[in-house]
Amino acid sequence: LPVILGDAPARAVTQLLILSQYLVALALALTDIASWTLSIVLLAAPSAVRAIRVLRRPKPCERPVNYSEAIWPLWFSAHTFAHTRKFTLAFLIGLTLGFWF
Repeated sequence: LPVILGDAPARAVTQLLILSQYLVALALALTDIASWTLSIVLLAAPSAVRAIRVLRRPKPCERPVNYSEAIWPLWFSAHTFAHTRKFTLAFLIGLTLGFWF
């Protein structure tokens, strides 16, 4: 995406995609297309805030001291994947609980 759009626009699109995950999940729950239990995705919101904060700034020139050398080249991906894992887990739990409630 950064190759096609450029760095800053790609980061902006990624931020919009993160926000759209929550909007779609809540719209599904509020319109009764999915169970209200899908609103459990809000538990992943702090992770989204952290990812968006990282995406608002360019990649640091040097690796932060407490950051693993192994994932340093994947600065943005590491943060967004951490959020995606949490959101996806919450989404699947919400869908699964919807079968019982």
